[in-house]
Amino acid sequence: CLLGPNVGKGYYNDEKRTRESFVQNPLNGKYREIMYKTGDTVKHCSDDNKIYFVGRKDNQIKHMGYRIELDEIELALNRLDGLSQAAVVHGKINGISQIIATISPENKNKNKTELDEKTVRDNLKEMIPDYMIPTKIFFEDTLPKNANGKVDRRALKDIHFSEPV
Repeated sequence: CLLGPNVGKGYYNDEKRTRESFVQNPLNGKYREIMYKTGDTVKHCSDDNKIYFVGRKDNQIKHMGYRIELDEIELALNRLDGLSQAAVVHGKINGISQIIATISPENKNKNKTELDEKTVRDNLKEMIPDYMIPTKIFFEDTLPKNANGKVDRRALKDIHFSEPV
């Protein structure tokens, strides 16, 4: 959240988003003090007393100058025939922004379309812009799951990226 005299008054002609993002500071019950919920996640480093940007709450990233919702790429992937599940993560390799998709094909015994990287890329190009096409696509029998049974994106990031975003 951002707080201060220069926080905006809201989104132009979008009252719903304004109500969701511009809220009263819950730590101040004495007077009106509006703060902006940015959707960014940060961490505080006690060594240098700085706050560092670590990602987005809403799975939005910046890649090649574009703001991208990783969920949009996953939706496009999940529309492909022959796919059981897909997850998309973002990070840096050698300082270069990368979008990496991990795909779990359906059981081959179901006689579904055989997926390969070229087929996936060609089909994605019909659904999303080029700048959203994953840099790399990996095929796995199963995707890692967290304790809640959801795809463990943190584990996927640990597998594919060694340096922080």
